Amino acid sequence: SVENIDNKSEDHDARQEQSDKRDD
Repeated sequence: SVENIDNKSEDHDARQEQSDKRDD
């Protein structure tokens, strides 16, 4: 369960980074 949450958090971070790069 905890691992799943950690994975989701990482996925969110990666998405945010991609969005930031696109903004550039």
